[in-house]
Amino acid sequence: MSKPLWLAWVGEEMPPLEEVWCLYLRRFTIDHWYRFLIFVYIGQCHSSVLQ
Repeated sequence: MSKPLWLAWVGEEMPPLEEVWCLYLRRFTIDHWYRFLIFVYIGQCHSSVLQ
């Protein structure tokens, strides 16, 4: 089941939808990579405390 995707643009002129989609995908990838790094870092910190 697909759901609508709500996007907001703040700026003078909205770029074409194809460009907005590419920017959103880049942001999505960076956000999930950041969450993964934090998860790994916290896991390493907790495991070093337990040893």
